[in-house]
Amino acid sequence: MKLAIDGIHSEVVSLFKWLLEEDKQKYVAFLETGAISLDEFIDDLISVRKNDASKCAEMVFLAVKKAISEKFVDINKFGKLLGIHPEQALELLRAEYKLVKFPVVSKDKALSKIAYALVFIDEIGYTNLSHQQASIDVIRKLKGKNFSVVFDTMFYDESFMLAVAVGAFSKNVPENLVFTGKIGEHRNILPVNSVNEKEEIARSEKLTLISPLDAKHIDDVIMLLNAQGASVPVFYTYQDNDDAEKKYESFIEFVSSVQSNCIDGSDIRLAEKIFGFSTLLKYKKLDFSDWNKLAIEGGDNLRKIAKAGFIPNLAFEGPGPLAMGVGIRFGAQYPILVYHKVAQGYAKVIDLSDNLRKIKTIRQSFERFDVEVSGDGDTCVYIIKTASHELKAQVIDFVRKEAETDFMYIYASHKNSGNLPVEDWTIEVSELMSIVQKVKAEKVINRIEFFMSCPIPIAFGFGMAFGHFGSGKIYAYNNTENTYTAVIKIEELK
Repeated sequence: MKLAIDGIHSEVVSLFKWLLEEDKQKYVAFLETGAISLDEFIDDLISVRKNDASKCAEMVFLAVKKAISEKFVDINKFGKLLGIHPEQALELLRAEYKLVKFPVVSKDKALSKIAYALVFIDEIGYTNLSHQQASIDVIRKLKGKNFSVVFDTMFYDESFMLAVAVGAFSKNVPENLVFTGKIGEHRNILPVNSVNEKEEIARSEKLTLISPLDAKHIDDVIMLLNAQGASVPVFYTYQDNDDAEKKYESFIEFVSSVQSNCIDGSDIRLAEKIFGFSTLLKYKKLDFSDWNKLAIEGGDNLRKIAKAGFIPNLAFEGPGPLAMGVGIRFGAQYPILVYHKVAQGYAKVIDLSDNLRKIKTIRQSFERFDVEVSGDGDTCVYIIKTASHELKAQVIDFVRKEAETDFMYIYASHKNSGNLPVEDWTIEVSELMSIVQKVKAEKVINRIEFFMSCPIPIAFGFGMAFGHFGSGKIYAYNNTENTYTAVIKIEELK
């Protein structure tokens, strides 16, 4: 009976081995269901490869990935599969690794594809494509350390080198990126063939291709991928003018002159492509119905910059209510510097590069604002004034005509209204936030309606601090109709 069972088992094993040779897709389907164990997979793969180290690259790649994820593998068999000692096989599985991608072009267009490689930071120096050892050794020499590479595809050109170099040198490899380029002995990125075809392959997979057309030097790419705390100039303009690019370039020059760790020039263009953000947003005409969408776009763009490890250095031209909406959407989770336009250029007025809590510091007394609180009702009208012209009476008159129920109001008037010193405005922001926190702690408030006449950085910073502390709307003055219009619905910025 045992012999019969062994015979059946042998037939099943032979069938799976045959599938590995004849129909890899079906074999992998059995493997994923658990019908074939990892050790059985390795046995079959050793048998099928017949000591040809470069054969079945995609299956070797899969075996390595499964060995990493499952953590249970016969290390002797695994070492035999790779052609290395068991101790080395164990070291490889324990090593830190990066997954990188590069396009491979074939004469048969149907065979062109995105290839994958696992780059292991170890001391073994293994690769499953031995004919690429010399090209990989160029990168190893530049790194000054060994590392291993496992490819999922057989190929013969050297355009994979940029991808592997990124895996070997960088701390972070965004999933949306593919790379093509040869690496020279001086760390320069050398031209490769078929860039247009590779761009098409990347685009078809919704990926972004980084090629020698984007960077001349591997260090340019690695610097951006490893960026932590570098400053990026960001210019938002929502004014009807034709010199946005000129102002943007002027702002870049200014930030570069005051921030030693600022990226500029071609590095900005490369960073925009790698991470998918924009350092210039410009709109000539604003429709009030678009402000919510613009606030979301502006806030999300700043988030992309911050999540990539950079510190946005922001200058903003446009209406304060929109700036507050952008600040709400951006939130107070990431460092940022905000600048105010002055005659000599720009002045840094909000610096959250070292302490995000500065704008949320609760203040029991207010040194910058005089505060008046009046009325009853669960709707609160918050009027912020730092300019010389009076707006309280006009706002209250508007709200009385529009309101269906009683309302209360907060009137925060800066003690230097009309002559606001250009200094650290995080104090103004934290006071404005403390005022609404204090009132909300004492009264029942369901909605807050904001009206403001203040510098853009204060509006933006207050939006960051306020976040989603409450629901309500932000109003802007409509010069065409000589009245106020609700332009931002705070709930829609979540």
